[in-house]
Amino acid sequence: MNTWELQEISGLAQSIQLGQGSDIIHWVSKGQKYSCKAAWEAIHCRHSKVNWANMVWFSNCIPKHSFCLWLSCHYARWTRDKLHRFGVVGSNRCIFGCGNVETIDHSFFGCRFTGAVWKQTLAKCGFKRIVQPWNGEAKWVILRLRGKNFKIWITKIALATCIYHCWMERNSRIFRNEFKDSISIQNNIWSTIQNKCLGMTVIEDNPSNRDISSRLLIPDWLLEPGPTRC
Repeated sequence: MNTWELQEISGLAQSIQLGQGSDIIHWVSKGQKYSCKAAWEAIHCRHSKVNWANMVWFSNCIPKHSFCLWLSCHYARWTRDKLHRFGVVGSNRCIFGCGNVETIDHSFFGCRFTGAVWKQTLAKCGFKRIVQPWNGEAKWVILRLRGKNFKIWITKIALATCIYHCWMERNSRIFRNEFKDSISIQNNIWSTIQNKCLGMTVIEDNPSNRDISSRLLIPDWLLEPGPTRC
C-alpha cells in the first residue's frame, strides 16, 4: 500500500467518533462460529443507506477501484486545496496544468484533462454527453445508471476505473515526476475493463452489447443468448 493511501485511511480513521461508554467484551455462545460480519455489526454505527451506494458497491466490481470511488463520494481525498489550507503544499493548483484550484469536484471531472479522459471512456460505453464536475456527474450516474444490464454494469466499472487511474496519474506527477498523456491513461482504463470482461461467463448477445463490445475489443465468444452472467 502506498504512503498516500495510508495517509488517507489514517485521516478517515481519525474522523470516527467513539462512544463515551466503557468497552464490553462479548463471548459467543458455545458451538457458534465467529463471523466477521457479526463482529462488524456489533461495533459500527448504523446509518441510512446513502443514495450513491449502488454506484460504488455492486456485483463483480473491482474492490480497490470502488474504494477510490467511495473516498471521492465522501469528499475524503487529500486534494491540494485542503493541503494548501493546512500549509502542507505551496500551491493549491491542479497538477494537470489547467490553472484551477484542485478540489474533488474539479479533479473528477471539472478539469479539462480528466474530463476528456472520462468523456472518451463514457463514449466507449455508449454515452455521449457533456461531462460535469463531480457533484453533477455523481448525480447523473445515480439517476441514469440503474439496473443490472451489461451497459449499466460496465459503465459503473468504467467510472470507478477512470477515477482510479486519473488519481494514480495525479500522484505519479506529484511524487515521481512521471507523466502520461490522456491517450495512455485511456488505454490503461480500457485494458482494465477488457480484462474484467474476460472473467465473465456470458455477455447477453444484443445490439447494444455488441456495439459496446466492439468498441472495447471484447471477444465475440463472450456474447451468447440469455442474460449476462458474471
